[in-house]
Amino acid sequence: MAEEFKISTLLARLLLIRGVKEKEEIELFLHPERFMPPSPDLLPDLTKGKDRILKAVEKREKVLVYGDYDTDGVMSTTLLYHLLKKLGADFSLYIPNRFQEGYGLHHEAVRKAGREGVRLLITVDTGVSAVDEVEEAKAFGIDVIITDHHEPPKALPAAYAVINPKRPDSSYPHPALCGAGVALKLAHAFFDEIPEEWWAWAAIGTIADLVPLSGENRYIAYRGLKALSRAEHPGLKALLEKVGLTGRCVDAGHVAYIIAPRINAAGRMEDASLPLKLFTMAEMEEVSELAERLDRLNQRRQALVEEIYQQAEEEALRLKAKGFDEVLVVSGEAWHEGVIGIVASRLVERFHRPAFVLAIDPQTKVAKGSARSIPGFDLYRGLTEAKDLLLRYGGHTMAAGLSIHQDRIDDLRRFLCERAGELLTEEDYLPKRRIDLEVKLSDLTLPFIEELERLAPFGVGNPEPVFLLRGVEIESIRRVGREGDHLKWRLKQDNFFLDGIAFRQGEKEAFISPSSRVDLVGQIGVEEWNGRKKLQYYIQDLAIPGIQVFDRRGSSRRLEILLSIPGKKRQALLYFHKRHRPFLEEKKEEFKGFLIPVNRRGEPLYHERIPYGEIKQVILYDLPETFASFRILRLFPNMEELWLLSGEEEREGYPRRLPSREEFIRFYSILHQRKGIALDGEIWDIGMRNGFSREILAFIVKVFSELHLVRVEAGSLRLGETLKKRSFEESPTYRWLKESLAVEEALLFSTPQNILEWLIQGRGHPGYEEGIG
Repeated sequence: MAEEFKISTLLARLLLIRGVKEKEEIELFLHPERFMPPSPDLLPDLTKGKDRILKAVEKREKVLVYGDYDTDGVMSTTLLYHLLKKLGADFSLYIPNRFQEGYGLHHEAVRKAGREGVRLLITVDTGVSAVDEVEEAKAFGIDVIITDHHEPPKALPAAYAVINPKRPDSSYPHPALCGAGVALKLAHAFFDEIPEEWWAWAAIGTIADLVPLSGENRYIAYRGLKALSRAEHPGLKALLEKVGLTGRCVDAGHVAYIIAPRINAAGRMEDASLPLKLFTMAEMEEVSELAERLDRLNQRRQALVEEIYQQAEEEALRLKAKGFDEVLVVSGEAWHEGVIGIVASRLVERFHRPAFVLAIDPQTKVAKGSARSIPGFDLYRGLTEAKDLLLRYGGHTMAAGLSIHQDRIDDLRRFLCERAGELLTEEDYLPKRRIDLEVKLSDLTLPFIEELERLAPFGVGNPEPVFLLRGVEIESIRRVGREGDHLKWRLKQDNFFLDGIAFRQGEKEAFISPSSRVDLVGQIGVEEWNGRKKLQYYIQDLAIPGIQVFDRRGSSRRLEILLSIPGKKRQALLYFHKRHRPFLEEKKEEFKGFLIPVNRRGEPLYHERIPYGEIKQVILYDLPETFASFRILRLFPNMEELWLLSGEEEREGYPRRLPSREEFIRFYSILHQRKGIALDGEIWDIGMRNGFSREILAFIVKVFSELHLVRVEAGSLRLGETLKKRSFEESPTYRWLKESLAVEEALLFSTPQNILEWLIQGRGHPGYEEGIG
């Protein structure tokens, strides 16, 4: 495939992963501009609806377009506005208020239309379930054309026309259109060639409504994004300028995360008529002001989401501590109901549990709620089983809405937690990441990233590729952002470097040792600044295989570091020098871990019951004296972190170095010449005059004594009687200091990675095997 289509092997693998295997499929996927949209006439009732609109235009009947307050609804309404304006119809627009009316076609709106003489009502992105409302419209003499994409009920409304690709009797080959997609097909029924900006309206709705970007939706998004990048409509231009996308190649990510949230913010915070005005007016001065208002509303929405999320997260943690862990049901008085759905999604992302966020009206004590779920827990089914506790509910498997009286919230929480406990397993609560390919850092080049664009536009059904990097070195890592919310990385692998950013993961810095090699999951993109392109790896998740070494050696603040070690893992503090015991025993309550003194053979001096297998963090407070001391680490089979707090140790009465062979010989010669040296002070005077420190001299004497090269007789130090040649290595004291200094050198001056190999894997240092045996 790669050779035939002149693409890289990596891109070919990505196509196969997406199920794109046949030659025709590959051609169309790589060249979406070649897609041939099906005839609009294949949609049920579309021709009938088209004829009715033409009749209304001809007879100058009043027409009402009834939309919805989300982005898809606003874009659908915008499309109908431009279509009817081009046809010369007499029409008006209506979008219900989220807070006063809620979703769908409403009786009062129908009655108002009847009173105003409306003869044709066209719904967009709504209406397929409005059975009663359609009957009332008919009673007023109003014909209703429903254009919708939601799942239809078993009995359709008795409307003049019901244009919906999901109708059971529909033969339309691409049923996953969104509301704006259906509106676009209606427009196409009137004009073979439609204005480019109409594709832009449809693309925004398609991407924002999270419909699969395959088939016709892929074509709409592809063509609409190109139109959006060169938009001439004043409202679009004003919005693009406000968000810094003027002159840029607008992609699906820009729509999903920059454009659509601002359109949605109006319906969530105030009224969706604001973006509708932006896209239906031609005066540049006014549209600039409207774009500014949308941006301010989005900022308010973001601040409000953050404020409520912080409160909701705190309550979730309190409830989890009380045992309500399976489903999160949190509530707050006067929480803004326009953003609780976003907060619920954030809670699911944070805890990977179904989440219900309830906004309590302090006057009525009725809570309106929004819920989001995880795979395995059907929200609609759960609410149906709890319907006796509710005032109202609706939704589907993964998202739902409800109303409940405040005094029934605790009952609902208990019921949902019990039900989830029966349905979900521990594995269901573990978040799962989709990974497309495992790659090397060297694979992620600018030419490859540019080639990836051939798979765009990305979205539902065609997600942006996710890459796994294994065993990556951390060149640097630091917190960035106003509150340090994000992590900025510099990654290295085989002399290749790459910048990375992990959004909303700043708190993880404390749990990552810069010396670790990490496995990373993320997406690759290009940052542009002053005309220069730079690769950026967007880190979604990470794992650290094996044991991490946290290097805090040489610090004068050992206790402060010890008490600030993050996490709630079980800890063990190991110390090897007895002089630390009184101080550490005094601080034991503050440490709250297991305090374990260790002897030179690597054995714990206390034999209290310690759950070694449960301990995840092992802390070395000081330096061992022997390599054999490291045997103690074998008692911790599930260790995840090794913390090094050691500095240079004071060996009481012992020198900081081994005496040289020349120093041993020189002192032996002095002793030989004098035939004896008094131990009452003369020895120290002689040593000082000959350049020996007190510690070096005492050490030499002790070694000679152990080798029987000297003896004490009548208060004097004299040569021993043996003339046999002896090795310094035969002296226990010499061997101990030599090994102790080797341990110190290994632990104070080696890299954390080498230390890990010596201490845990038992290789890389000759003294390790010798000591542990």
